[in-house]
Amino acid sequence: MSSPNPEVSQTEQPQKNLKTQIKDLLNFSYLKSINFVLRVILIIFQIAGAISVSVKYDTWGSTRYYNFVAITGVIFIVVFIIFHFFFLTQKLTKIPWSLIELAFDVIWSILILIASAIVTDNAKRYAFMESYASAAFFGYGAFIVFLIDGFLHLISFIRGRKEQTIQSTN
Repeated sequence: MSSPNPEVSQTEQPQKNLKTQIKDLLNFSYLKSINFVLRVILIIFQIAGAISVSVKYDTWGSTRYYNFVAITGVIFIVVFIIFHFFFLTQKLTKIPWSLIELAFDVIWSILILIASAIVTDNAKRYAFMESYASAAFFGYGAFIVFLIDGFLHLISFIRGRKEQTIQSTN
């Protein structure tokens, strides 16, 4: 009389499969990685810098350049986060993701350094330009974080090359 109910076991199995499918589809471990934390810090610094420089926004080229570099950087960073979160970097193995992200970090660190230097010069030349000074602070902070992120991608790229050479010799 105590026969198990087959309907209960059938409904539990699809739920377990759904959880497994979601885990296979989304890379939750990336959300705990240092690369994700650095990317979030970069987004915060660049958005804060763009807001700061926009407080006294005018037609000067320096504010437009800073906003272009900051907002374009945020867009690229969000795209990289999405690619990592949905395992696209591991599915598209022919593309050297570490090298692309390293090149992005180097280029954007130079661009944000130039933008921060220009904004710093404007903050020194004109009175009541505290918003430019804060934008420069966030820009220099983003520059340092870009360098750290680039260094980590360089290490990843070098290790990836070593692993490829080891696998090809075996």
